Amino acid sequence: MSEGNNKSKSWGDFSRHYNEQSVGEVLSQITSKGLLADKFTEIQIVAIYEEIVGIQIAKLTEKLTVKKGKLYLQFSSSALKQEMVYARTKVMNQINAKLTDKSIDEIIIL
Repeated sequence: MSEGNNKSKSWGDFSRHYNEQSVGEVLSQITSKGLLADKFTEIQIVAIYEEIVGIQIAKLTEKLTVKKGKLYLQFSSSALKQEMVYARTKVMNQINAKLTDKSIDEIIIL
């Protein structure tokens, strides 16, 4: 057996090797390697977006998609769409301030 966290148990011809890690460590490794990073970041952005703009505006947001550093927003109200054209830089800066890394480079209003 090796020392440290790596352990091996043997049952006849079957061996199982495992490394004890906390759930947080595993999630950190998964997201840092890009395996789920994009989806995890999108989920964070959706939650932050609702917090920043409020529940009513979030409900009027028909589509919210994140791809390659761009946040795509589509609204059911043309007046709200026009308002967001003017407020998008402020919203982008507030979202990026709440994230650990600058994930949004641009907000595109559809």
